[in-house]
Amino acid sequence: MRWKIATAILGVLFVATNGSLLYALIDRGVTLSYRDAVIYELGNKLKATSELCNLAVRGKSKTEAIKLLKQMFPGEKPFEKDGAVNTTWLSLKLGPKGMVEEVVFDETVLEWE
Repeated sequence: MRWKIATAILGVLFVATNGSLLYALIDRGVTLSYRDAVIYELGNKLKATSELCNLAVRGKSKTEAIKLLKQMFPGEKPFEKDGAVNTTWLSLKLGPKGMVEEVVFDETVLEWE
């Protein structure tokens, strides 16, 4: 009689633990799918914003670009390094004549794994 009770208890524990593991696996899969979708959307928004920035600043002088960056990010101090005007958030590549050529977009920020 005792072995039947022990077997029943072990059977219930087996089903409960496997059920919780199955739930955890399904939850992890849903979470990763959601994360991947968010990263995909964020990447496309970032690329679109980068292109919009390119249209807004391309052809501006270094002085105009610095003035614009100071307006956009009042707490930041734009600096020039490696042929670009930089802040913490943006980098504007300068051409040989000191005019803004493009907003530098670093796609590695979207690599989460």
